[in-house]
Amino acid sequence: FRELKEVLKLRPIYHWKERRVRAHICICFLALYLERQLMRRLKDPDNWGHQKVVRALKALKRVEIEKNGKSYRIRTNIPSQTVQLMRQAGFGIPSRVEVV
Repeated sequence: FRELKEVLKLRPIYHWKERRVRAHICICFLALYLERQLMRRLKDPDNWGHQKVVRALKALKRVEIEKNGKSYRIRTNIPSQTVQLMRQAGFGIPSRVEVV
């Protein structure tokens, strides 16, 4: 468990029930897997680094509004660094307006 904790960078687990501990570890493992898959997709992963990727993805914002009985999701402008990351990773750029 201690070795697994080091690889997954698990923080202290304050759960007492086994199923919650298992769920916590599963979520940490899934996050690690997604991070590794994203870094594999990037053309120059050494240029990005984990923190830079997180900052770029946090720049994606979306607002939900309702007008005349219809719901819309509107995304804000995407910074160029985030667009570059998304293109390198093979992700589509989200549409500006989406009807819900």
